[in-house]
Amino acid sequence: GVGGMLSLPPSMVSDIADLQYAKSGRRMEGLLFGTFTLCYKLSQSISVLLLGILLDVIRFNSALPVQSPVTIVWLGLLLPLGCLFGFGMAFWAYSRYSLTLEELSAAHQKIDDME
Repeated sequence: GVGGMLSLPPSMVSDIADLQYAKSGRRMEGLLFGTFTLCYKLSQSISVLLLGILLDVIRFNSALPVQSPVTIVWLGLLLPLGCLFGFGMAFWAYSRYSLTLEELSAAHQKIDDME
């Protein structure tokens, strides 16, 4: 899963950059990868913010040597529920990516002809 998470999005951005170059003749990798990096960092920031809010909601107190039973149960549920939410969002985002191998191959052929 981690290998796909770390390699698939940049590969998709690279494919979009090639498609854009084939259509317009302009290279836009800097803009595309910059936007990708900004969105990645924003999503990480939002995740940390939400986790902090959830820890407050379940009354996690790092100063206590032992947490309450309810807090312990919720701590155990945060990871699987968060993963399910993350997988659902990833599925939704990736399912909207409609670029096909044929389209990408045609774009690469056009790029080869341009150069």
